[in-house]
Amino acid sequence: MDKFKQCWITQKIEDEIRRNLPQFVFYENTGISTRCYCTACDSWYIDSPLKRKFQSQSNYKHNEFGVCTACGADVQFKAMHYGKKSYRHRQNFAVFYAIGGNLLIRCFTAYQFFTEDSLKPDFTLEEITRYHLSPKKAIQYMFHWKNGWIERSTPPKEPVFCKFMSRYKDRSYITINEACIQETFLKYCVTGLPMEIDRHYIITYLCRCTIHPNLEYLMKGGFFYLGMEYVIGTAGVRINWRSNNLLKMLHLDRTELKYCFGKTAAHYRNYLFFKNRIFHTNSQETIRYFEKFGIIDYLIIELHSRICVPFRKIMDYIEKQSNEHSIGYTSRDWLDYLNECQQLRYDLTDFAVSMPKHLHDAHQRTMQIMQVEADKKAEKLMKESNQKRTSLPFIDEKMGLKIVVPQSIDEIIAEGRVLSHCVGDYAERHAKGKLHILFLRKINAPNVPYYTMEVSTEGKIIQCRGYKNNIERNGGRPKPPEIQAFEDEYQKYLQILFDKSGRKPT
Repeated sequence: MDKFKQCWITQKIEDEIRRNLPQFVFYENTGISTRCYCTACDSWYIDSPLKRKFQSQSNYKHNEFGVCTACGADVQFKAMHYGKKSYRHRQNFAVFYAIGGNLLIRCFTAYQFFTEDSLKPDFTLEEITRYHLSPKKAIQYMFHWKNGWIERSTPPKEPVFCKFMSRYKDRSYITINEACIQETFLKYCVTGLPMEIDRHYIITYLCRCTIHPNLEYLMKGGFFYLGMEYVIGTAGVRINWRSNNLLKMLHLDRTELKYCFGKTAAHYRNYLFFKNRIFHTNSQETIRYFEKFGIIDYLIIELHSRICVPFRKIMDYIEKQSNEHSIGYTSRDWLDYLNECQQLRYDLTDFAVSMPKHLHDAHQRTMQIMQVEADKKAEKLMKESNQKRTSLPFIDEKMGLKIVVPQSIDEIIAEGRVLSHCVGDYAERHAKGKLHILFLRKINAPNVPYYTMEVSTEGKIIQCRGYKNNIERNGGRPKPPEIQAFEDEYQKYLQILFDKSGRKPT
């Protein structure tokens, strides 16, 4: 570790660290004026209407933030007679050194505090990690309690400022003496780049440039976002670091390089995937197809796996069928059509089936056939489940009401349409025997929908609803008493019926 012996904390660096720590104004009211001491300018002054350089502070309050009226620094006000020993602040710093053309970095956590009654805050530095960057080699050092500073076996990464065995991890830091990078072999890597890299990933970026100097060409050549993702570790593509030529680095030709110039990293990744996996001919044609189909490349791959047709033929067919609809809509419509054909056991190897002349019309036909098949299946289930409902009908001649079991899905849907409620949504569960939908009708009008009842498989009435759920549009009238009385009678009947079958209602 001899290389770090010259990396001492000079008075200049110490002063810069202090300037980046919180500053205070301690005040004491002395009548009309206020006696103040500012830690930023290290001076005493009297704040009064006659002696003021900056915007006035109309009222000093303990722990409030404001501006020192003597030097204009941003400060926090502290009452002079309050105790200061409980105050403790921490801030992270990365200090840069240029030694023999190499770059050395020391990362500290500064703890600011007050000792006794002093108005000048003191601070201590705890070193967290170190970096030594030389041409083609970047080393990060960590402190070991027994062996001292040891070299990390893994590639260098951003410093993590946290105490031993602490769950809290802080990755923010302030750079000190950053200008010395211009005196090292990395001097060209930090010029001409957006400022966000200097503030967030500067150390990792410098380490990556040390290992791959041509990263600078990538970021300054119109692929800044791709370079940043490589620095962070989320690029997700192979970059040819052996070459300084952007064409060879990115596996593109001149036309493609011009097309991807200045685009996001995701755009470059998607284009490369489309080019290598789906469509790879001349660049002009690849770009044209990517502009139209790049956003739905996953649908193109799915369609290709279904019918084993060349990608170009698939995309041309989608483009031809998308006269009135978007390309994405047509692609999903085609996938739905193929799924329906597969369920109907059509031969998808026949192009007349898998790629019909009019896709949307063919899809409408298969949907109708699927609906007919679903209705046939539901009607079959309805007949099977209705064989277990032979004892559910009930007649009360005194009240003039009776219970009828529906015989088809259409009857349930028609009931919901006439009474304007949602019983149609229960039709499938009724057909499968998961519940019982029953019609409550007047004896003198057996075919006119009146009320609809839901009964559980345990024989309990769940609900009984009339037109628009018993509420008239204008009158707000509740369910009539005779319907409630009939429900009670029918519930007693169900109690006896289900007890006899050995199934007790809840």
